[in-house]
Amino acid sequence: MPVDGPELGVLLDALREGRPPEGLLASFGMSWAEDLGLDGFGLWARVAGFRLRWIRAGRFVMGSPPHEEGRSRDEPQHEVLLTRGFWLSETPVTHAQWWVHTSQGPGQFDGMDHQPVERVTWEECEAFVQRLPPGLRWRLPTEAEWEYACRAGTTGARYGPLDEIAWYRRNSDQTVEPVGLKAPNAWGLYDMLGNVGEWCADATEQLEPPVDAFLEGPAVDPIGTDGARRV
Repeated sequence: MPVDGPELGVLLDALREGRPPEGLLASFGMSWAEDLGLDGFGLWARVAGFRLRWIRAGRFVMGSPPHEEGRSRDEPQHEVLLTRGFWLSETPVTHAQWWVHTSQGPGQFDGMDHQPVERVTWEECEAFVQRLPPGLRWRLPTEAEWEYACRAGTTGARYGPLDEIAWYRRNSDQTVEPVGLKAPNAWGLYDMLGNVGEWCADATEQLEPPVDAFLEGPAVDPIGTDGARRV
């Protein structure tokens, strides 16, 4: 798996030079991948019906300022450092992907292959992750990883004009739409806002304050571990 640092830089240089991905997959310990490439958004890999984006480690301000529209009370701004890069699917999981790996559930519905999976519990998503092929340590992203990837270097409430990047009540006729039809963010990720909610790995005691301790100041690779609710 590529790491942030010189090794990743060597891999990116090799792709820019046009070296075939077949040889690179073994050289960089990525034998789990079926294909590999580099485009205007960055490094991508294809595996098990997913196209994944490599999200580099980095630092960002998580949360939102008190005046931001739509802000929840449990979103105090604080600095977060993510010390490890990670792969993230460039779209929410679709019905077709769910069906391929479970042979049951949301993927059964005709004509909805490209619709994102909805109305699934956190526990069902965890079971789905366990069914994915070995080679990668498949898991749900933490809330911090998700927000970092969603923001893609931006600092406002949205990474672009709302109608261009997201399906929501007023432009979707209150229905779920196929993934990938709106503009992606700067890191090549689609539907990070709107359309459906997305489960994260974190546990939380409740959805409103008191705020978890790790949200009160700078944090490194944070994840909520206490509580019966999921983010």
